[in-house]
Amino acid sequence: MTAVFRQGQRYLILIVLWLSYVGLYLNRRNVSMVMPVLMTEMGIDHAQAGFLVTAFFIIYALIQIPSGWLADRVGGKKVATWGSAITVFSGYASGWAVSYFPLLLARLFCGLGQGMGWPSSTKLVAEWFPADKRGVAMGILTSSVALGSFLALVLAGFFLSIFDWYAAFFIPALILTLITVIFWLVVKDHPNKVT
Repeated sequence: MTAVFRQGQRYLILIVLWLSYVGLYLNRRNVSMVMPVLMTEMGIDHAQAGFLVTAFFIIYALIQIPSGWLADRVGGKKVATWGSAITVFSGYASGWAVSYFPLLLARLFCGLGQGMGWPSSTKLVAEWFPADKRGVAMGILTSSVALGSFLALVLAGFFLSIFDWYAAFFIPALILTLITVIFWLVVKDHPNKVT
């Protein structure tokens, strides 16, 4: 009975990790859909638009190693939750931005939060899944990237057409807020090393 419970717990955690990563992508890729509107409304030129995206990826790349180290020290659950919370903040801040520099700052925070997601998520998968099941678990988790990217573009375009550009930031941030609460309640750091 304990083995069946543990198996169910593993896959529940994997499902919530998967949802969390889809939520992160909703808040990462949305800027691509609203960029033409932002360029018009905020007077952003092509170089500034390129730097807006590039700055995100610079911070995103730089934070991954320290966030992996931090996940090893304090646990994947805490680091993933912090990363999601920072991403939520950046989503709301992006929607409230009235000019280029506040938007740039918000997207830098987005890179910071997003960079904490993958190292902590993969640590949790490694803790919860034994070696003979880890490849499938990582394959499932990785599929969230493609689906999250697709949904981010479709939903951002939909929110942009129904509301305005700020909704393409606010609504994904709200979705990630709800997913993060579920994540915090469901996901646990594994108490022991998986055998």
